[in-house]
Amino acid sequence: MKSVIGKTLATIVTIGVAAILLMDQVKSDPGDEAATLDQYDIIFYGSSTRSSPNIIMRLDNNAEILLACVSGRTQEGLKEAGFRFTESQLTLLEEWGLLESDEDVLKTAFPVIDLEKAKILRAETKEHGYQLGHKIHKDLKALKEKLQPKKRLLNHYTILFSYVIDGLVWDLFEEKGLLGLKDITVENPFWTGMLWVIYPPRQFSCGTNTISHEDISLKINWSEATLPKMKALHSRKNIEAFLNDYVDRGKIRNQDVIDAYVPLNILDRSGRITVPVIVEKRGDPLYEICLSISRNVVDYVMQEIDLTGMKHRLGLRDEGQALLIVYHELMWDMMDYLEAQGLTRKPNAFASPDRAQPKDIGDLVFIVDHARRR
Repeated sequence: MKSVIGKTLATIVTIGVAAILLMDQVKSDPGDEAATLDQYDIIFYGSSTRSSPNIIMRLDNNAEILLACVSGRTQEGLKEAGFRFTESQLTLLEEWGLLESDEDVLKTAFPVIDLEKAKILRAETKEHGYQLGHKIHKDLKALKEKLQPKKRLLNHYTILFSYVIDGLVWDLFEEKGLLGLKDITVENPFWTGMLWVIYPPRQFSCGTNTISHEDISLKINWSEATLPKMKALHSRKNIEAFLNDYVDRGKIRNQDVIDAYVPLNILDRSGRITVPVIVEKRGDPLYEICLSISRNVVDYVMQEIDLTGMKHRLGLRDEGQALLIVYHELMWDMMDYLEAQGLTRKPNAFASPDRAQPKDIGDLVFIVDHARRR
């Protein structure tokens, strides 16, 4: 059984070879400028072994050193500025690809999107979010129509975000070779992908945990505020029994799981799944509409966004970096637009986490049957 922890604030249980998106975010209100990396969103898209670069970044005072070296500093310059460090510490940062050394000048090796750059970036993605949201509004209505007969309209936001906008779209970018991701190798043994940081953090963000067994994946959309209400759902024992029963029988027989998941609006008392199930094959109505939305999003991004221009304005290495950073911002702006237009609606557990009831957790859950693998 494989677990892939999606974005934000989670401990990595197991990381598979497929690319994943992690965002380690700490919200604060330091004013107009961010003094430490704890005040940035720290975003990692890629795969890693054992640990991950955003974890290495947080060891000791590594984050302070990395932020201090954005414009380049010598070791003497760091000492004069009051930073303490060891040679082995700097070596670790270089080996993990977080710090570069050129003629004794140390420089941060990943993009740092500060306040001024973030203003440039978000001004553009907000406008594109409006345009793109308008482009897909008919598909969103069709998605609602597919969920209506199952009385799962409140799963609309979660399926749209977790499966399409932050799932299938990234898959399509990768399939087209647009992200420039490489494999982990002997020469590059720790991680592959991209890390970047941006300030200020978004007001709201959510992520997706994916737990898979054979061809079935349990998808759980979550935010920091919902985690305390998800303990029964995230129980490893419950998840393993749930997936084993579902793969073997198509319904749940384990009584402990039934007792835990019925109040969460995931099962009924007979063990029948009540959350949406997306079967990834031609003819499945949910899959077809989700695939259509994702293709429209990708087409829009590649046709309408000037990635070369954004690369230069943000000081990035290439268009692959620009695509990752621009789309990551664009997806939040688009979701904000769609919600403001009434084309989707945050589940109660996100909109009012303090008042959320156990039954609201089911609105954050769905299942994917990866039939296309067979």
